Amino acid sequence: MMTKKRVFLISGIVSLILIIIGIFGNYKLCNNNESCVNILHPFFIYCLIFIPTFILSIITYKLKNEIFQTRLKFTYVWVPLTIILTFLAPEYSPSLLPITKGVVSFAMSVLFLLISLIIIITKSLSSKK
Repeated sequence: MMTKKRVFLISGIVSLILIIIGIFGNYKLCNNNESCVNILHPFFIYCLIFIPTFILSIITYKLKNEIFQTRLKFTYVWVPLTIILTFLAPEYSPSLLPITKGVVSFAMSVLFLLISLIIIITKSLSSKK
């Protein structure tokens, strides 16, 4: 069973790794090794969802367990959906409206953050009544 502490720690560690990758860049971390970059870049794209998860874990850590469990149920559905849609998105898009893996992953992460905040606020207000 996932607890607040586990979600906080796992999402925090993955977010820290993603921030390090983002700061230093794939090529610098891999010493321009193409096979390393081919592994590191998809990891970065597929795991972007952990950054909003970490932010939301900070928010829900002090709230009631009922609010955390509600958001966790939503997360169990949203994260696999994000990974599947990111996997299915094309690597490059020559169209005017590029729909690529990075765009899909970023958009789904932002939507996850917004919807989760709505869930947290709604649940908190309803639990106070």
